[in-house]
Amino acid sequence: MSVTKQPPKKISLAEVIDIIPGLLSITATGIFALVTGPFRHRKQRKNPKQGVARTLLLHVGYAVLRKATLRLTLLQLQFIFPKTDTTYRLFAWRSGIANQTVDLGHGAQGHWIGNKDAKNVLIWYHGGGFAVPANRCYFQFLAGVVKAMNQAGKDLAVFVLTYTLTPHASCPTQLQQAVACLRYMLQTGRSPGNIYLGGDSAGGNLVLGVLSHISHPHAEIDQLSVLSEAFGGAVLIAPWTDLRTEYPPPETAPLGDLITQDVAKKWATAYLNGRRRDYYTDASWAPPEWWEGLKVKDVLILAGGNEILLPMSRLSSTVLLTRRWTGRLPVRNALRRPRRMPRRAHVQPAARRPDRDGAGEEAEVVVEGAAVRLYIPVACWLAFICMLYTWVEEISSLLCTDMATTTTTPYLGT
Repeated sequence: MSVTKQPPKKISLAEVIDIIPGLLSITATGIFALVTGPFRHRKQRKNPKQGVARTLLLHVGYAVLRKATLRLTLLQLQFIFPKTDTTYRLFAWRSGIANQTVDLGHGAQGHWIGNKDAKNVLIWYHGGGFAVPANRCYFQFLAGVVKAMNQAGKDLAVFVLTYTLTPHASCPTQLQQAVACLRYMLQTGRSPGNIYLGGDSAGGNLVLGVLSHISHPHAEIDQLSVLSEAFGGAVLIAPWTDLRTEYPPPETAPLGDLITQDVAKKWATAYLNGRRRDYYTDASWAPPEWWEGLKVKDVLILAGGNEILLPMSRLSSTVLLTRRWTGRLPVRNALRRPRRMPRRAHVQPAARRPDRDGAGEEAEVVVEGAAVRLYIPVACWLAFICMLYTWVEEISSLLCTDMATTTTTPYLGT
């Protein structure tokens, strides 16, 4: 069995030129957020449900990310940000560690962080709406996890999957690649009890998709061999488990989160690519009996109190709590509302530096995206670009119109 392959998409000249006015609008958003940020708590006083960023830096970063993901196309985002495998190579070089990349087939790659012969392995599926590559923060975070665990006497390594992004491939290609990653790890001779699955956002979707495939094999993906025991555990950070493209009107502005409903709709549409949603893509809506015999010992779900995906995390935890299996389900953060992280944004519960003294204290970073790194260089040449803004906007509009009438419809597969 195999998934229908799609030809890779190439960014057009019009889209490349359009990046310039796009970056200008993103910069303007960042400046506006910087000016209005000190007054952000006024809206919260008017509406107690309104979430806001904890710091001014995060407020600006969230605003920049929301604007960037909404204003720029998928291909434009991928043009700006380096690929996951490129980021890994740069991280390995800067960290002075060996570049250990494995070709997994199906267009996927895996990257080792730590000793590849470690007894325990955490397979990590990165987030980004299936559209954005993993950035350096992921590898820093996971390297910190490895260091902290090794210092505690736990032999652990991390294996990060590079899967094909949309629109170059759509569902279920990414799930097939996630299964191939797990198959490779089982072929290393490790016991399933020493293998852990983890992912944030879209990566959390893949974790539950893989577990679903083990119990209910996907018709288009090769089955895994029979497991001798359940996996050691699964970690879901802000899992994106409901790929609906229509949302009810929001009660509040998304000032405390880094994604919006419009962005989630755009990314879900690209991932589904016309396919019907099912329990592999929308684990939140799987009935309790779907999870009978779940092949994992423990499940940990983390979510931020301000994120729009919080209801999905709550629904996922409710469904898993009612299933029939003997494992445990520690549910933390806003799901039980502890005092530690009630105001975190999407995937920010992962923004930690466990290798530092006082492990567990959040670092002021945004894992999904690099808002400040995008914002600062753009602001540096803002004055020069402003002189060209009107001209570029006009040329970009003309090019888009011209190319739309001369190019053929891209092949989307079956």
